[in-house]
Amino acid sequence: MKSQSIKFGPSISRLLAWVQMRGIERATNEEIRAALRLTTDQVRQLMTRLNRKGLAILLQRGLWLLPPKLPPGGRWSVPPDVILRHLFDAKGGDYQETGLGALQYQGLTDQVANVMTVYNTLFTGRRTIGGLPFQFIEVAPERLGALDKKALPQRRVGSLPRVIMDAVYDAARFGTLPAAYRWIRERKDEPRFLDNLAACAVAHGDAGTCRRIGAVMELLDAGAVARRKLQRAVSPVRTFIPLVPGRGTKGSTLRNWGIIVNDRRWLDE
Repeated sequence: MKSQSIKFGPSISRLLAWVQMRGIERATNEEIRAALRLTTDQVRQLMTRLNRKGLAILLQRGLWLLPPKLPPGGRWSVPPDVILRHLFDAKGGDYQETGLGALQYQGLTDQVANVMTVYNTLFTGRRTIGGLPFQFIEVAPERLGALDKKALPQRRVGSLPRVIMDAVYDAARFGTLPAAYRWIRERKDEPRFLDNLAACAVAHGDAGTCRRIGAVMELLDAGAVARRKLQRAVSPVRTFIPLVPGRGTKGSTLRNWGIIVNDRRWLDE
């Protein structure tokens, strides 16, 4: 079988040689233009050809991820975490994986995510990069953190307590209540988990999340220390919210949390 390089024009060969010799992983149109001494239009045509051949990934307009060497078979496959690392390194933002992919990573579901959901400080909306779908959710910097220390260095995904906290905080988006309460119930005899869950809620959640998690711990008669931490974060409580949104507002109340216990099935399921 003939080498694919035979099909490459001189500009593509020069670009790949430049990338390999300099150890370049990503480059802008302007950097490519200067290195190869091309016109702006020539760069556009060159990168369009490379993108179609599967040899360059458009991270954002004018910003490209480039292969360190010619990939086997002629097309380059890049993991989503590598794409995210380069995108946010280049743009100066921060991010971490959330949603179904994070739940699966932590062993909370067997369902396979068909899109990677990403909390970040720069973008909102759905985008396809390198043939992979991403759902970006822009958040304030303080919403990020509590990463899993066991994850690979290039994968930014929350710890187990953080992922479960997000399942309460963002339940309307992820459809994760009352499932998140069952995950807490399964770990009700793990003080360290409960303490870390409370810490995540206080640092990266909101008052409603703290109140719901505190109420769940009280219903489980678990996490006395964690509950005190949550109670300090939400006091005083003057209004009532349902434990499971969308399930009505009938049920007993936990006044210290301002919670209407409108669904108890998760306690026994």
